[in-house]
Amino acid sequence: MLSSVFGLFTGISAFLENDRKQNPNVDIPFLTPLDYHYFFFSDGFFITISILTIVALLSFKLYRFYFYRLFAIVTWVLFIGSLSQYFDSAFNGFSFPERRWVYILALSSSALCGLFIQHLSTLNMKYYLIRTIPVSIIALLYVLLSPTHPLALIVGIILQMVLAVILKFSLWRYKKLTVAILVLIVMIQQIVILDNNKNMAIKPYQQSLSSLKQHDYHSNYVNQLIKKINKNATGPFNRIDYMSDYALNSPFIYHYNGISLYSSIFNGDILKYYDKTLQINMPIDKNSTYRLLGNRQNLLSLWNVNDRIRVNHDDNLPYGFKINSEHKDNKVRWIHSKNTIHYPSAHITNKVFSNKELKSPLDKEQAMLQGIVSNNTKDVNTHFKANKNLLSDSTIKLNSAAWQSPTKHLLQVKQNNGGLTVQLPKSVSNQFKDLYFEMDLELLSPDKAHDVKVNEYTQERNKLTYKYRRFVTPVTIRIKASDRIRLSLPKGKYRVNLKGIYGEDYTTLKDASNSLEAVKVRKTKQGYTITKNKNSSGYIVLPTAYNQGMKATSGDQSLKVEQVNGVMTGIKAPKNITKIQLSYTPPYYYLLITITIFGIICSIIFTRWARQK
Repeated sequence: MLSSVFGLFTGISAFLENDRKQNPNVDIPFLTPLDYHYFFFSDGFFITISILTIVALLSFKLYRFYFYRLFAIVTWVLFIGSLSQYFDSAFNGFSFPERRWVYILALSSSALCGLFIQHLSTLNMKYYLIRTIPVSIIALLYVLLSPTHPLALIVGIILQMVLAVILKFSLWRYKKLTVAILVLIVMIQQIVILDNNKNMAIKPYQQSLSSLKQHDYHSNYVNQLIKKINKNATGPFNRIDYMSDYALNSPFIYHYNGISLYSSIFNGDILKYYDKTLQINMPIDKNSTYRLLGNRQNLLSLWNVNDRIRVNHDDNLPYGFKINSEHKDNKVRWIHSKNTIHYPSAHITNKVFSNKELKSPLDKEQAMLQGIVSNNTKDVNTHFKANKNLLSDSTIKLNSAAWQSPTKHLLQVKQNNGGLTVQLPKSVSNQFKDLYFEMDLELLSPDKAHDVKVNEYTQERNKLTYKYRRFVTPVTIRIKASDRIRLSLPKGKYRVNLKGIYGEDYTTLKDASNSLEAVKVRKTKQGYTITKNKNSSGYIVLPTAYNQGMKATSGDQSLKVEQVNGVMTGIKAPKNITKIQLSYTPPYYYLLITITIFGIICSIIFTRWARQK
């Protein structure tokens, strides 16, 4: 326990900080379905183990051996747990059930079978046959009745017959020959199991080597382009707006700082930042993936995104981005755009806004561009004037649709591409470059995959019962300024509630770009070195995610590091200092390392003491 405390603490804290949402339309069944995917001894999608495991589990006489009893108990627990989907859910962070634990079963059952063969000579023939014959008959019947006729079960039956012969005639006297025969049969069994597993679980999803050279996984042109962008980057926080729909971890493949995440577990503050604080609408409503920043220039500037790469077309180019180059690569066309607004994302500011005062995502973006947003009212020193909700200036018309309730929140769309048209006066829409369209929208029936279109923007939404669907409401969609906003939906019944329309002319972004004082940041082995003007004081804002354990120092002086602007890092810096070192050490790191080392030493001492005793 002490030896593993570092990993245990890290795992538990990561789970507690995670805030992954479960699809409310999907119920987890208590019992595991009778499906071949979940079989253990043949045709298993996740794992296939030897039927000798059953005989070993039923050989209770061998439980007197400590390690035999240990691995038998572990295997029993896993077998019993496998009957419930709740068990699968527990091993997947209490989210949707997945069989992440089968590798433990592979270890425990393999060890148990090995120990069974080792202690087989202590059993008598009758005891062995009482357990082996029923198991073999059931396995043989399954082979005959199953359409796949699994060969692994036949080899397992042969293995049990060989063990019976060894036990009957005491062939352990011919140790080398007996061991050689057993090893050969076990190897044949494993080869058959591996071949079966390949056909069941690997081959249908296997990709060819040529797929690794396809444009949607790894393009030589994109690789060279990203290398060039990284080489010309002015600081360590330069980010690129690109993600392949096929290779979701594109930043790892091409080695760049991106604006997407793909993982089952990460800090819940990121989820809150995306789904609640700024209501960033993503191209697809799926768990585990945080994709891009909704083509919103304010957010792209805050996170120091200066380059954008798209394939074939870029119909929703953010304001301020201009196409820099286009390149045809076989059947695809690559479009590289550059950000023409040079906002100093790493800067120092004195303005502090109250989070309670900011009502819309646009309010929050504009406040973050000028200063920091704080939950502490004592630190607030700047008032924010809220953006006007233009919904009151609009008129709403139905397109092949009808309201189903007096509150006008239930909408029946009668034909595909029906929905709503929101009309704004041209005198209003012409004042802005972009519009932020905020709404609560959910398909109620039928259960189907569908697209939500708002003018030039399209979001793909999964079936209501898709297990990894992540429903978020409300959402804010950025579109180009227009006097006509068309919400187009497939045929079906929807809950619709338009909450607001906000106009963005980017005056705040341009003013902040000219007025904010930039700080220089250099990456070091220990973290980052930040250089600021000696006479400047306030909050240094860095476009990198804050995490507990960050430490800032200037010489012998410690500086306060805190979470600002949702998930960014802020350092409170006084005058008369120019160099600041920012480093990171995981919480309780040295304490946990000390306990782990102490546990290892205690384990060694106890082992030696037990041997002597």
